Amino acid sequence: MKIVIALACLMPFTLSGQDFDSEKLVNYLNLLEEKNRAMGSIAISEAGEEVFSHSFGYSRVETGEKAESQTIYRVGSVSKTFTAALVLILKEEGKLQLGDPISNYFDGLPNGDKITIRHLLMHRSGLFNFTNSDDYTDWMEEEQTREELLNLFRDQEPEFEPAERTEYSNTNFVLLSFLIEDLTDMTFSEALKKKITEPLGLKNTFITDDITNAENHAQSYNFKGEWKPSTETHPSVPLGAGALSSTTADLNRLLEGLFGGKIISEESLKEMTSPVNGFGMGIFQLPFYDLIMWGHTGGIDGYMSVFAWHEDKQLAVSANFNGLSMSMNDILIATLSIYLGRDFEIPEITEPLVMLEEELLPYTGLYTSETFPLDVTITTEGNTLMGQATGQPPFPLEPKGDHVFTLDQVGLRLTFETEENKMVLEQGGMNFVMYRSADEE
Repeated sequence: MKIVIALACLMPFTLSGQDFDSEKLVNYLNLLEEKNRAMGSIAISEAGEEVFSHSFGYSRVETGEKAESQTIYRVGSVSKTFTAALVLILKEEGKLQLGDPISNYFDGLPNGDKITIRHLLMHRSGLFNFTNSDDYTDWMEEEQTREELLNLFRDQEPEFEPAERTEYSNTNFVLLSFLIEDLTDMTFSEALKKKITEPLGLKNTFITDDITNAENHAQSYNFKGEWKPSTETHPSVPLGAGALSSTTADLNRLLEGLFGGKIISEESLKEMTSPVNGFGMGIFQLPFYDLIMWGHTGGIDGYMSVFAWHEDKQLAVSANFNGLSMSMNDILIATLSIYLGRDFEIPEITEPLVMLEEELLPYTGLYTSETFPLDVTITTEGNTLMGQATGQPPFPLEPKGDHVFTLDQVGLRLTFETEENKMVLEQGGMNFVMYRSADEE
C-alpha cells in the first residue's frame, strides 16, 4: 500500500547447485543491517528441505530484540495467494462457481451482475481500489465493519468495465474474504485455519489485531535517520487482501503444499496459474533471467514481503522485512544469484544520506499534475523529507544529491526543480511532471 501497487519483478536466473556460498549471502545480509538498509528474515527450501535461513536486524528496535527464524511478520498482499486458494477449495467443494456474478452474493455493487468471482481473482473486475481513497489514511488504523467497507465499495465508481483490462485492486480480495466467510459460516481467520494452515502445519500463520503482544511478532519501521515505528493498519481493513502474518518457513511450506497438491487439485492449480497479462489467481509470474517463477509481493505499513516458487527445481524462496531503506528487488536478485551460483559481486553499501531540515524545506509543498492521478504532498519530519500521495500513508524519501530523492523500495524517484516549482516523478519507466501549488511557494 505504497504510492504504487506493484513492485519491480525479480530479475532472471539460471538454475545451479545446492552447494552455494552461504557465508557470502550471510555477509551480504548482515551488511544491509549494519548500514541501516534492511531488517528481516530470508529462507530458501528445495525439494521440501530448508537449505538456507537467516535473520538480521531487530524484530523490536525499542527493546533490542533481534530477529530470528521464528520471527513473524505481516506479509501484506502475499495474503492474496492464501485467499485465492481458499476460493478454489470452495469451488472444489461445490459451494461456488468461478463464473458466478458477485450480485449473487452482494447487493448494490457497481457492475455486480457483470463481475464474476473469476474477475475478482484476476484483478479484472474494474472495481476501484479502495486503498486509494482520499481519506484512507484517516481510518486505516481503526477497526472497520463489513457493512462500512461494503458501503464504501458501493459508492465508488468503477475504473473500467469487467474484463476490459487487468488492474490491481485490493477491493477484489476483500470481497473474496467476505464471500469465504459467507460460504463457510466462519470468520476468515477460522476458514484459513481449518482449510489451509492446519492441514499444512503452518503454526505461525494467522491474523492478529495485537501485534505488540503477539509472541515473536516483529514491529515494522521506516528509516528516518534512525528506525522509527511505522503505522499499524487494522486487519479488518485489508482482511484477505493483506492482513496475514507469517514466517518465512511457513510461507515456503505454503508454496510446497499449494504446488504439491496438498490443498487444491491439479486442475485448480492449472487454472490458478493460467495468466492473463501476467496475473493468475492471487499469484503472478516473477521472471528471473530465462526462467519464470510464481509468487506474490506484499507491502503494508513498514513491512514488505515476497515469496516465489520454481516448479522444476522445487525451489521456494521467501523474504519478510520489517524495515527497508532500499529496493527489496535488489536483495532478492542478490539472494538468488548467490544461491544459484551466478556471478555476483557484493556492491558497496552505504548508509542513507541525512540532510538538515532547513536544507529540505525548499522542496516542501503540494504537487499536482493533470497526467498523474494523485496529488503528492511533500513535508519534513525532522531531518527526513516525507512524501504522501492522495489517500496513502506518508513515506520517507532518501536524498541522493542534485535535488533527487528516492523511495527505492518501490522504484520511486523524485527530481525537484525548485526555481520552477516543479517536480518530476519517475516510476516503472513512466515520468510525470508535477507542479507546486502557488499558495505553497
